[in-house]
Amino acid sequence: MTSEELEVGSQEWKDSLFEVINTKAWQKTLLDVLDKDELIDGYPSTDGLARLFRLIYGDFQTDIEVPKCPNVDDRSATVIVTISCYTQDRDIRHTGSADVSINNTKPPYCYHPVATAETKALGRALKRALRLRIHTHEEMLNADGVAFEPIQEQQVRAIENMSKKLGVNLDLLLAEQCGTTYASFTSKDSTISKSDALKLLDILNVMQNKGVPDNYRVTI
Repeated sequence: MTSEELEVGSQEWKDSLFEVINTKAWQKTLLDVLDKDELIDGYPSTDGLARLFRLIYGDFQTDIEVPKCPNVDDRSATVIVTISCYTQDRDIRHTGSADVSINNTKPPYCYHPVATAETKALGRALKRALRLRIHTHEEMLNADGVAFEPIQEQQVRAIENMSKKLGVNLDLLLAEQCGTTYASFTSKDSTISKSDALKLLDILNVMQNKGVPDNYRVTI
């Protein structure tokens, strides 16, 4: 009986896997187990690798370190993830790290640098544990070739003027609509894109025509 005919997750299936662990067939055999939504454009997702690991070895523990946190002036983050699993015949422990900023990760993922870096780092740790030599889907969400257009100065001024005129709490608007702060909004390295600015202006135009919701009003 071939591995394709065995029940995925069964001991017989695992035994058949380990027969090819040190061969070129190993990677293809593992990737064939993933569902379509876990293998995106040929790259495995971190969730898919986590499910695959659990099928083979069982559940794992995750330790997370954040040596570099984002701040008002620098929205980048670095995360280190270590996974560990202890079975009857082996102890598995692997580490992955990732850094995320507007320069290496495209929007909207770069707006949440810690969470995105954590997912990338976990994926790297899992693929090391699984002996896979392939990028994860999350690693491919980089900024290479992506034409990110930052917010323009005239857009900043227009948003500020409209917010002031309408009495809109701009800090709250930026936090809820763009996941950023006023300091980042006005920074020369702003993580807000030109398209984000257009969305904000559309929202403000609606407020101008229909009124400002109470939760967005500046409180004195």
